[in-house]
Amino acid sequence: TDTVATKVNTNGIGSIGVGEADEIPEFDPEFPSQSYVLNTEKGAKLNLVAFETDEEWKFVKWQKDGTDFSTDMEVSVTADADTEYIAVFMMSGSYDGPVIDNIADAKTIGDVLGLPTYGYSLSKVQR
Repeated sequence: TDTVATKVNTNGIGSIGVGEADEIPEFDPEFPSQSYVLNTEKGAKLNLVAFETDEEWKFVKWQKDGTDFSTDMEVSVTADADTEYIAVFMMSGSYDGPVIDNIADAKTIGDVLGLPTYGYSLSKVQR
């Protein structure tokens, strides 16, 4: 049979769980996970769950192969091809910048989400 690799990782402080078929993973504080690699049959159903494990870090979104995928903490996906999913977490807190009415005016992620960004930008860093 055909198999595919599914990578599941975190960006920021948080934890993830992966379940196959109808299994919905629960957070295990003894063994929190920040990375998985699964080799499954092509077409297998997977359930991905993001867990907020630090009160200062909040779940923001899932990315699939570098593209925004979902803002739901729990998603079901089908393993059709080699894929990487990333659960993105950001530090929460007050935002001192101006309110952005038009997304085109946003210069940082904090502008969009109302969170501090500590220097991270929406644009690519040029070196």
